[in-house]
Amino acid sequence: MTYVTGEMANRSSIYAVFDQLFYFTRHPLPAGYWIKWDGEWKLTTDLFRDIGLALTAATALIYMLLVGQFHSFKIPLIILGSIPLSLIGILVAFALNGAYFSALSLIGVIALAGMVIRNAIVLLEFIQERLREGADLQHAILEAGAVRFRPILLTSLASILGNAPILLDPVWAGLGWTIITGMLASTALTMVVIPLIYYGDRLKRSQPSSESQDSDHTQDTTGGERYAS
Repeated sequence: MTYVTGEMANRSSIYAVFDQLFYFTRHPLPAGYWIKWDGEWKLTTDLFRDIGLALTAATALIYMLLVGQFHSFKIPLIILGSIPLSLIGILVAFALNGAYFSALSLIGVIALAGMVIRNAIVLLEFIQERLREGADLQHAILEAGAVRFRPILLTSLASILGNAPILLDPVWAGLGWTIITGMLASTALTMVVIPLIYYGDRLKRSQPSSESQDSDHTQDTTGGERYAS
């Protein structure tokens, strides 16, 4: 048995494991030899596993709450699309900043999941309220973006400024970067992407009914012409 140890400096141990996996993929070990990960790597895998389960449970609970609120199984899925939109901003910011993704960053993603969906909830709730009042779909979406832009912007800025002091701490900086950059990206993209997805879904659902109405109208017209003749 040969022990291999190393200091990770500011990196998470998962980065070193990925590097070694890529290395041993190109240079496989001889027959009869294998690698056993232990120590900090074992703790890291257990932590990432637990955080992944927590994120899954949190997303499932949020989905069930949204189903009860909107009485729909599809609309909550559209709202949950705000979470991957926030991940775009997180990954880009970490790459540009040269920061490393750690367990605290994953905890930030869990906290962010409950924060970013409220923007989509505010938008879609307003749109559905205007549709119930008889407004046109396109007009309701445009009005929702104009009316709800200011409250969405203010609540997002409050979350960003509230987490800004964390960036000064060397330990909790990853959590701060996750929440702030994820909130920025989600706020900007949710105002455009979520209404577009909702608009496309409503159009898709209305197409079969409109086509069936056109066919029924054609049959009625044809039948009326034959009866008149």
